[in-house]
Amino acid sequence: SRIPVSFVDSNSVHKGAGRDPDAYWKAFFAAFPGAKGLITVSRPGISADGQNAVLRIGMGCGGRCGAWGYALLRRIGERWHVTRFVIERVS
Repeated sequence: SRIPVSFVDSNSVHKGAGRDPDAYWKAFFAAFPGAKGLITVSRPGISADGQNAVLRIGMGCGGRCGAWGYALLRRIGERWHVTRFVIERVS
């Protein structure tokens, strides 16, 4: 079975977020009914030789529910492969 996915820009997700996490998640779930949470992926930072990259990745699901970290990737041929994933914070 397929999981429904929506791609949105950060302005749509963080509009009116402020500093209150409960208000943020209430607004998020109102804006995206049926969503179970949010996955964020940064634009890649790519090495000068174009063979390595890093991505910031986060997953949030409301309140104290989420994890954030980064992935290191290496280009092998025409494909990118994750060589390491580091979780920096869990909530």
